[in-house]
Amino acid sequence: MSGYIYAIECGERIKIGHSMKPELRFVKIASDAPYPCTLIGYWPGSRVDEKDIHDLFSSIRVHREWFAITIELRLFIEARAQPHQKKTKANGNPGKPRIEEWHDPAMTIVEFLGGIEAVSEIADVRVCSVYRWMWSKSRKGSGGIIPARHAQRLLRYARENNIDLRGGDFFDPTRLQALLAEQSEPEPTEAAA
Repeated sequence: MSGYIYAIECGERIKIGHSMKPELRFVKIASDAPYPCTLIGYWPGSRVDEKDIHDLFSSIRVHREWFAITIELRLFIEARAQPHQKKTKANGNPGKPRIEEWHDPAMTIVEFLGGIEAVSEIADVRVCSVYRWMWSKSRKGSGGIIPARHAQRLLRYARENNIDLRGGDFFDPTRLQALLAEQSEPEPTEAAA
């Protein structure tokens, strides 16, 4: 992985970009901007990751790397912009993140849509690609991010089949996790008379 994806808020816009030195990039952008700027945060990523994010939010793109501020965009950034936070193992010692921290939101979406093979067919990709969405970036995965072109296919499929999958679920899987938990609860049975 080379560099960082950064998010800068300026006026009523957010800039999503790529830089090897995001703090220095922020200083340059802030010095040229017509409004006060805030470095929301940054996280490890490549130019390919930057393009995937731009594609994912193409509907709210204002100009080049500048986007309108939406709840979905804020949630997306907040879920990733924690570069200095130490990961811990289950026993509390520093180390690699636990496996359940690597996979969301992709893991929950895949489960919600019927599993790896079903999603592979819906998105028209190989099974190994679906696994890669759920792998951490250290395993050469996408860290739980489903690429925009595939997310659009999954959303289209859900819409056509009356499945309650929403764009926000690709950033915050909490709602889907609650729906899955409801589905797995056993239905109450009537007591025998």
